[in-house]
Amino acid sequence: MAEEQRLMRILAQRTQRGLKAGSDGFTTTTLLAFDIGLNTRTLRRVLDAAVCAGAAERRDNGPGKPFSYRIRVRS
Repeated sequence: MAEEQRLMRILAQRTQRGLKAGSDGFTTTTLLAFDIGLNTRTLRRVLDAAVCAGAAERRDNGPGKPFSYRIRVRS
């Protein structure tokens, strides 16, 4: 549970930093795996649950490339 909270906190920080820098705020699971120290399969399971709950967004980057996630941005 602590790792899930840490993951969501780091994803929120990366999303905000990316948006402030002018990007779309999406972060790949590969990059998050280095930040959190968990494998990408575990990260995807947690992040997919957040997508289903409406807390995050997922982007498909094409065949053979990792998914990207960001915290849902409210307008």
